[in-house]
Amino acid sequence: MEDYINKLQNNDTSLIELNLAFKNIGDNGAIEISKVLKINTTLQYLDICNSGNIGENGAIAICDALKVNTSLRKVNISSNNIGENGAIAISRVWFTLSLIKRNILEALKFNTCLKKIDFNSNYI
Repeated sequence: MEDYINKLQNNDTSLIELNLAFKNIGDNGAIEISKVLKINTTLQYLDICNSGNIGENGAIAICDALKVNTSLRKVNISSNNIGENGAIAISRVWFTLSLIKRNILEALKFNTCLKKIDFNSNYI
């Protein structure tokens, strides 16, 4: 896993998908990955399903990284043991991202002069 961490940390463009499903990384592995996800700008898909019972701490760490990561499009954290607090953290990230989109659309309803807005490559 150290090789993956180094590639993520260095924004290696060859690593856009990381499949760690069934790799038994547990909370510690999820926490290590979350640290580099905060600075990574290349990874688009992370699969950590069935990864050694990632618990609340691992799920919360991944969610903290998702708050600042700008490249990830899809994360699979199914079939772990994220618990209630992990589920709450995921729902908060999801709600925040949905709220940002909703606020942008709401603001545009009242703007009468804006003709064009380009959100390309913003991943919101």
